[in-house]
Amino acid sequence: MEDDITAIYAGSLNDGVSIITASSNGVYIIDPSGNLIKEYSINFEDNSERIHLIRVFDLDGDDRDEILLGSGWMKTVDVEYEYVEEVDLLYRKHEGDGNLYIIDDDEIESIEIDNWVREIEFTDIDGDGEKEIIVVSGSYGRNFYKKYTDIPYVVEYCWYENYTKYAGDYNETECNDSCPTCFWDYENDRCLKIVQKEVCDTNITTRKGWNFTEYPSRSGSLKIFDKDYNIKVENESDRLFLSATICNLYHDLDSEFIIGSEGKIHIISQDLVILHEYSAPGDIERIFSVDVDDDGNYDFIFSFLVTEGVTTGVSGIMAIDMEGNEIWQETFDEEISDVVLELHNESVFNKIIVASGELLYFLDIHGNILRDSTLRDGYKKLNNVRNINSIDVDDDGYNEIILSCGNALYLYALPSEFTSRENADRFYELAEDYYNSEDIKNALLYLNKSMQIYMEIEDDEGVKRCKELLDRIQSKIIEEKKEEGDSHYSKALIHYAHGEYESAKMELETAREIYYGIGYSDGVLRCNALMKKINEKLKTTTTTTTISEVTTSTTTSTTLQSMINSSVIKNV
Repeated sequence: MEDDITAIYAGSLNDGVSIITASSNGVYIIDPSGNLIKEYSINFEDNSERIHLIRVFDLDGDDRDEILLGSGWMKTVDVEYEYVEEVDLLYRKHEGDGNLYIIDDDEIESIEIDNWVREIEFTDIDGDGEKEIIVVSGSYGRNFYKKYTDIPYVVEYCWYENYTKYAGDYNETECNDSCPTCFWDYENDRCLKIVQKEVCDTNITTRKGWNFTEYPSRSGSLKIFDKDYNIKVENESDRLFLSATICNLYHDLDSEFIIGSEGKIHIISQDLVILHEYSAPGDIERIFSVDVDDDGNYDFIFSFLVTEGVTTGVSGIMAIDMEGNEIWQETFDEEISDVVLELHNESVFNKIIVASGELLYFLDIHGNILRDSTLRDGYKKLNNVRNINSIDVDDDGYNEIILSCGNALYLYALPSEFTSRENADRFYELAEDYYNSEDIKNALLYLNKSMQIYMEIEDDEGVKRCKELLDRIQSKIIEEKKEEGDSHYSKALIHYAHGEYESAKMELETAREIYYGIGYSDGVLRCNALMKKINEKLKTTTTTTTISEVTTSTTTSTTLQSMINSSVIKNV
């Protein structure tokens, strides 16, 4: 491509994986091998117009995806006005503009948005069962005013005034010869000289003329279209909309707009009523809604850039909950150029990928930096990455990174050792979470997965951690089983005290079996002693109804060990 790539999309397109890029007025569909499949040319409204956003949705339900493009550019507009004295006249505007383009097979539909397009969504925003096209846009601007009024003019005029000054340590004879203006002060017996000083003053006059001023402007807009591209909702705001996401924040019928602005996050209803507003460290350039802490409520992850104050230039990623409380924050040495949130079925594998300077950072959902990689094209470092995306292009279970730098498109595969170790770490983390929540079955399941990967990549430290967690799980199982056995033993004692010997014997048999299964010898001995008393009460014989005593052991039973082995450890 001759011109810089301004937007990329990587994902499903008509049941296949495709990469879509925009450069100048061209839109290109590329397969995962880099082959050009299709090319479109967009008739732009302005030479400076560029595509900055690409989304793909099946708008009409025909099982064929449409490509949606959001454009933006800045333009200067001269405003016609009638000449009026003493009134500020808006004579020029520097403002943002934008369009929505929809590619349906070979047809290209153009819809005027009149603002820089920041986000495009296709969802049922109002809970009526029909999906809508939502376009969020916003721009900086500048308004130029002039007023024909009395303009003050300042005229400066100057003159010279004389004053005397001590000339030096001269006697009367020497004084007159020491300088042209020197003379002897007979009254005080000293040598003086005459010095001229320039004195200035100003004279202010007025006359009619043009007084010019300019002020910044900000705008945001929200437009909702039906599937036939008819406008349903159109609202304007004097707030700058920089980024947006949509989610059903309160789990009701209607969804809310989460708008990133200048140092603010706005929770807005579809009629632009501000429901909540939270402060942020800087301008919010990307924002995502995701459940960070698995509490069933949405949280917000966003990138920010500080544009004023003592920390100007600081760029970072931050997560807050739906009440605006900070969960975590991470700052970077250079400005963030793009961010992508990589979501998986298991939330523990969710990742945040950040492009900053010549580095690509990988963070987990809790803000921990897992890895950073220097971006290179051969020996040349890439330090102007503008767009990144993440998708599994070869269906191997691992996502590749697609990014653009200048007019070039790059596909990076992460080292298999990193992805394997990352997965092992995440499986181990999941196993610990399940263990802490007392879900032993799933703890064993994910611990087994983690252990197998650590063994494959020969990570001895990882294997050691897994074995330590296995010991804790085993202790937990024994503890829970002992409590279960104690419960049955207590019930046996109660039945025995009430003369209910058959019921006591049944509970005691269960308790003894559990104690034996976990190798709890003291429990087995207690059961044997009580069983003798029960048998005596029932006047039974050892050859008919008496349950034989069980040999005790202090080692873990084969029953427990086989359960653990079958669930967790393979070839350890």
